Amino acid sequence: MSALYGDRLGEGAWVDGYVVVAHAGEGASSDVYRAEGLKGLVALKVLKRALVSDAVALQRFSEEQQCLSRFTHPGLVRLEAWGDLVDGRPWLALEWLE
Repeated sequence: MSALYGDRLGEGAWVDGYVVVAHAGEGASSDVYRAEGLKGLVALKVLKRALVSDAVALQRFSEEQQCLSRFTHPGLVRLEAWGDLVDGRPWLALEWLE
């Protein structure tokens, strides 16, 4: 794999219509990137590669996607899109908030 698609996505990585601009941060289970799409900036949340085979982590990520896709509320970030990278890591494109 190229450096664009290693453990962390590199600047310029293409994810289903979104181009990674920068790594914005990380949590225990995911990395978050600032990415540019047709509608502007999004927070691209990607499950860490080490957790792709962890059934509990995958289930939690899936539940987050399902929950955000069902609800709209001013107190919740808007879910723009979701999918899987070619290596199986799921991702979410979320409304970018400064």
